[in-house]
Amino acid sequence: MIGFDFGIKPKIMIIGDYEYLELIHEGKPIAMLYGQTSYFRLLNEPFYVAIVFENEEKGRECFQHFKKWTDASSGYDAVSLSFIEPKTGGYIVCVYPEFESLIERCVPKYQRSEINPQILTPIAFPLTVDKVSGGYLKFKQQVSNKPFIFCGSSKEKVFWDIAIQKMKVEFYKEEDLTDNSPESAYFRMKASRSTKHEFRRKPLPESVENISKRRIEKLRDFLPITLERLEYTPIFKDSRTDLKKNGFFDWQIIQAACNIVVSFRLCNCIHYATLKTKSAQMTILEHLLNEVERPDTIYPPEHFFSKENLKKQIVADMLELLTDIGDTPKNKQDKALLKELSRRGFTD
Repeated sequence: MIGFDFGIKPKIMIIGDYEYLELIHEGKPIAMLYGQTSYFRLLNEPFYVAIVFENEEKGRECFQHFKKWTDASSGYDAVSLSFIEPKTGGYIVCVYPEFESLIERCVPKYQRSEINPQILTPIAFPLTVDKVSGGYLKFKQQVSNKPFIFCGSSKEKVFWDIAIQKMKVEFYKEEDLTDNSPESAYFRMKASRSTKHEFRRKPLPESVENISKRRIEKLRDFLPITLERLEYTPIFKDSRTDLKKNGFFDWQIIQAACNIVVSFRLCNCIHYATLKTKSAQMTILEHLLNEVERPDTIYPPEHFFSKENLKKQIVADMLELLTDIGDTPKNKQDKALLKELSRRGFTD
């Protein structure tokens, strides 16, 4: 059986571009180059920063990836660039796919507000520079809230044709980094003697109040006619009364009935029995987003709303909710699940 709680957003994993990490290392970065350029006529001699590669071919390939990210995104900052100033002096260059732009490239616009993305992406630290130069200090001083150019370069020439415009750059002191920031991965990586690092950004947990509020809103948005029809479905009304006497909450019973309706429309069965477990959440969400409920939309036979069917769906929904908030239950009996939900405040 598959559960679906309308109060939580389906989690999807978004994987960043791993090929650029290989290219940036194979390009053998040897220096950072700073300056101003008149190459871009629409900008007033913007400052630029370039990674100088020993291997021009690989360096160009790497920046071709950055250019593709930027061209496929609506903003200027598909490539995140930051500089870390360690306690020992100098600075460390950090490059990775900017998270919001990565989500934009991977998730259709109509889905973005309805999903909870988890990001797994490689983080590149192409250079560690021992001393702070005048060029770096001037760049740091001048680029705050101003457009600048990020590009690659060989020893002989800058790759202006695949340079990208950026608006954001971050400068961090080592002591100011938080443990969950991508930049802090450098120090964990150094401790483990690894040359490559993955970063996983997990969605922040939501409050009980937000989940409960969202559940009500989404049921009304997606299934307004079903909610009305349930009030006039005799077997549902009887099952609802019995289940409430057995300790189940009213919101669980209503949600379970809505899931049974969606399951019938989606796969002509109860409890989404024919869906693949791994893709079920997105399949259900896609159906809800694309199928507007109308008065003539099909409705399941009354026996679908028996006490037994509703109870089975409630159990599946409880398991889905508790697993989503990070507490996969060992005891999957309905009374144990109800007790755990009550402990966490999911009562109304």
